[in-house]
Amino acid sequence: MGNQATHRIPAYERAIAFLTQRVNYENFQKIPYLELVGRLDRFRELLAEWKNPEKRFLTVHVAGTKGKGSTCTLLKSILRQAGYRIGLFSSPHLYSPLERFAVDGTPCDAEEFGELMLSLRDRLKNQEKTLRFTYFELTTLFAFEYFAQKQVDVAILEVGLGGRLDATNTCSPTVTVITNISFDHVEQLGPTLELIAAEKAGIIKPGIPLVAGPESDEAQRIIKTEAETVGSPSFFLGEDFCVAAEGKSKFRFVPSPSGEAPFREVGSLSLKLLGEHQRNNAALAIATTQLLKRHLKVPVPALRDGLVKAFLPVRTEQFRPFPGSPVFVVDGAHNQASVAALVRALKGLRPFHRKFLIFGTSFGKDVEGMFAELLPFFDHIVLTQYSLNPRYFPPQELLTILRSLDTAPKITVDDNACHALEECWRIAERNDLVCATGSMYLASELRKYFLDTIT
Repeated sequence: MGNQATHRIPAYERAIAFLTQRVNYENFQKIPYLELVGRLDRFRELLAEWKNPEKRFLTVHVAGTKGKGSTCTLLKSILRQAGYRIGLFSSPHLYSPLERFAVDGTPCDAEEFGELMLSLRDRLKNQEKTLRFTYFELTTLFAFEYFAQKQVDVAILEVGLGGRLDATNTCSPTVTVITNISFDHVEQLGPTLELIAAEKAGIIKPGIPLVAGPESDEAQRIIKTEAETVGSPSFFLGEDFCVAAEGKSKFRFVPSPSGEAPFREVGSLSLKLLGEHQRNNAALAIATTQLLKRHLKVPVPALRDGLVKAFLPVRTEQFRPFPGSPVFVVDGAHNQASVAALVRALKGLRPFHRKFLIFGTSFGKDVEGMFAELLPFFDHIVLTQYSLNPRYFPPQELLTILRSLDTAPKITVDDNACHALEECWRIAERNDLVCATGSMYLASELRKYFLDTIT
């Protein structure tokens, strides 16, 4: 009777219940990174036993501190416009785990997810007698199986944390990509850019071309050394190709004049994604596309259309419900470098009268570094917390940090993020800005509330 009752529960709900019983480091205030050491070998053994679903499609593997999601989205959009079937594995999700497994831009169907995840659960019973897989390992395994079943031409895999020990590092990449490197997850990856870059560089494979865009000399040196050591042809933004601005809204992808790199110009380009940093992400996507030319044909019109159509929520996402309303911008920036990029993008939007910031972040983040970028720009800061994950940084503790800084503007605290947004929106006028940032969890929560309640 009990078993029959269980099976009356939809497969999706049973699959989610199965997943939520697993260790999920995304919910940990402190991630025990070194616990992952040695797990990849067991994961590779499992994949081999299951006839290596990760080898049934071309793969682009993307690591980095900042710009991973945007670069993946831009690449996906370009290849879709060229007519290819594309799988995208990303994390974390905004509203549903189904978003993590998208084929041709469409998240996995709930019924399909439930049936396949429960099938994986049953197949894992023997293997899990010796090692119980984590939430992220299971979702990575699901992505490999799902993309193989969907017969995608290319799978784009976004690293979850670091690179070297990440479950996605069991893939067989056609091209690897490392975006910009900055300080984040320093307790796990290390307190210097060199150590962080070394963890990201762990995805580099012998003979597999690498596209990289680190801005710091320290990170670039580490990545170059690793590429040379393992024998990976490597191509760097700023050396082998670059971005040339054409006015405020257009840019060009410019190969190195030496002609040694396998790149070509593609004419004037535009982006929907806001911010100068997105042009660098676009350059990485273009370079990756051109390195795939042995396997895929991507006409220039498809590349151009793909860049224009690419969209990713909570990346300097702008809302203005009606002409006389304030502007609301929501962004998932959660370290100093990404917050600095957000502020540059906001300065490029338009002159604002008053600028309100709703800020909440997670434990372990560089709060002082983010405030260093935000304080000179905003007039009024509301400190808050998100409700979707237990990793939030208590706003009263944020207040203590903020008050220790000399240049602090007007500060208030509101434990309810949605109420904080309501109040800022009520006070703000036509030429004002309301911005929410500091965490993907906060950004997703306030984006949904804004669309459901305020617009």
